[in-house]
Amino acid sequence: MTAVARNEGAIASHKASLGWRVYLTNVPTRISLESCVTHSRGNWRGERNYHRLKSAPLGIGPLFVRQDDQIIGKTSLLTLAARVESILECEVARGLRTEEKTMMGLHTGLPTQQTATPTAPTLLAAIVRWEITLTLLLGNHETTMHLTPLPVLLVDVLRYLHLPLTLYTDLRDISAFDISKSGK
Repeated sequence: MTAVARNEGAIASHKASLGWRVYLTNVPTRISLESCVTHSRGNWRGERNYHRLKSAPLGIGPLFVRQDDQIIGKTSLLTLAARVESILECEVARGLRTEEKTMMGLHTGLPTQQTATPTAPTLLAAIVRWEITLTLLLGNHETTMHLTPLPVLLVDVLRYLHLPLTLYTDLRDISAFDISKSGK
């Protein structure tokens, strides 16, 4: 290669296809880039809920249904799931902010990484990794149950969501469960 020249027509055409985004703000006319990025990352972004509808694990498409009411039903359930995820994130972040705490150990490969604003998929994946196990030992006249200890982070999440710990620890309803009728 002996020379390089800019193709101004191609560059202009490419720039025109990129589009623009307009943001309105009430920040002062002078603000540092670091401060601007920090505030931008800390803002609530409503479009994340819609992104969740398009991506795993919720994923709205493709819809393998045949009737309109099936499409409406699936869309309603997925919208509800996205709202639940949003509430989970907001309540946990609010609780962490109130207690001036952060959560650690949510990421498999980064056990020491801390965050004050965990995402719902990250929280749910961490809860699954904790492998909370209920063991039922069925005897002739007695059923014995054992629940593995709940991780501290799960106890915190339940408290931030204003949910009772008994959701996991109250085993009375399970003792009435007859495993012989379940077909397993």
